Amino acid sequence: MTRSLIDTSNLASLINECISDLRTGAGTRLYDLGRTIDSIAETNSQDYLHVLPQCIGAFSQELLASKSLTLIPMLPPQIRDKHSKTVNAAVEKAVKALEEMKHQLCDNDTVDFQKLMECAGTLMRHAGNLHSERRFLTPHGGAMSNEE
Repeated sequence: MTRSLIDTSNLASLINECISDLRTGAGTRLYDLGRTIDSIAETNSQDYLHVLPQCIGAFSQELLASKSLTLIPMLPPQIRDKHSKTVNAAVEKAVKALEEMKHQLCDNDTVDFQKLMECAGTLMRHAGNLHSERRFLTPHGGAMSNEE
């Protein structure tokens, strides 16, 4: 007798939790999603899924680091506002990517690999944007440097 430990409704629920956490929290639920998708890829021999946890993890890491920068009290308001806009834009793009990912993995009978890889690409692109912005703000990297 075989029994599923996780089904599409469980995965859809986890993705919804991630979307909610992205909008109201730090986005740390993305780590759970990445580990879950990696486990699904391993247990179901769906090798194409292995790319998703890497992209989800990279985005989550950059988002967490970027959101923490907005909490620094001495950050000048104009820089904080610009950085917050970048973070918010990345979150909204990630939400759209996660919604499409949910549609592909949970709603469709057949996965459209092109759309799934576009979701992964969106997460990586915005992880890169957040990283660049964060590097610009950190000492020896830009706006917060005294060596101008």
